[in-house]
Amino acid sequence: MLESIKTQDIHPDWVRVVDNSPVGLVLPSSTLTIKHDHQPTNIGTAGAINRSIYQSHRDGVDYLWILDQDSVPNPTLLSNLIKVHQSLSSTSIQPFGIIAPLTLNRDDGQPNVPMHFDRYRARAVPYGVEPVQCDFLPASGMLLHLPSLAAVVPPSDRYFLDGYDFALGLAVRAAGATVWLAPSLQLSHQVGSKVTFLHNGHEYSFADMPVFRVKLLHRNITFLFTRAARGPYKLAAAAWQFRRACLQAARYMNFPFDKRWSKVSATVLGFFLGLFCLPPPRTASHPS
Repeated sequence: MLESIKTQDIHPDWVRVVDNSPVGLVLPSSTLTIKHDHQPTNIGTAGAINRSIYQSHRDGVDYLWILDQDSVPNPTLLSNLIKVHQSLSSTSIQPFGIIAPLTLNRDDGQPNVPMHFDRYRARAVPYGVEPVQCDFLPASGMLLHLPSLAAVVPPSDRYFLDGYDFALGLAVRAAGATVWLAPSLQLSHQVGSKVTFLHNGHEYSFADMPVFRVKLLHRNITFLFTRAARGPYKLAAAAWQFRRACLQAARYMNFPFDKRWSKVSATVLGFFLGLFCLPPPRTASHPS
C-alpha cells in the first residue's frame, strides 16, 4: 500500500500509518513522510479512522485520504479525486464532504455499489459515469474534505470494523454535508473473501468471514439502522434486519461453511445485541 502511495502523481504531505499489529510493524524506508501510530491494542478500522480525523482537524489538514492495507490505488487516483471534489464544489455552495472511487473486489472484479438509506434499509443507487450522491460506500479510498466536515461527529470507535463506513455516511448527511461516488475512478480492493459450493448441480458463491466478524456485522448494522430509522420505521428496520439475520443463518445451515454452526449463533446473537446497544469489541488485543 505504501508503494502505491509513493507512485501517486501528487504526493501527500504525510502518511499516517495506524498500526494495530501486536508487536508493531517494521516499516520500510521511504521517501514519504510517515507518521507511525502503533496502538497497544487493536482499535479497529473505526478507531484508526477516527484518530486520523481528529488529528487531521488539529493539524489544519484540508484533505484526508483513507486507504487500508489491501487497497491498490492507480497512480492518478488521488489527484483525480481532488479534481472531482473541486469541480463539484465550484458548482454549488453545498458542502461536499466525501468523494470516493468505485471499489472493485480483486477476487471477482465485482463493484461495491453505492447505497443510500431509505427509511429503514439500504438501497442501491443507480450509477453511470458521472458522480452520484449516496450514503454508503467502503471507507477505503474515501477522500475526506475536512473543512466541509467540521460539524460532523465521527461514529463511535465501538463499531470497530463493519458498519463504520455506513455510520460515517449517515453522520455526514446529518451534519448537512454530502457523500459522492465518482464511478469513473476505480480502486482495486478486497471486501472480505468468498467461498464457492456445488449444490444440486449448481455453483454458489458467498461472502465469508470469521465468526467474530459475523457477529460484529449483524450487531453493528442492526444498531445503526434501528437508530437511524424514525417513528414506526424503527420497527420496520428491526424486522428487516431480523429477516437478513434469518436468511444468513439459513445459508450457513444449508452449505458446508467452516465453523458454520458457530456462525449461525453469531448471526442471531449479533442481531439481538444490536437491538439494545453497541458494546465495545471483545477485550482481546487482536481479535481474529
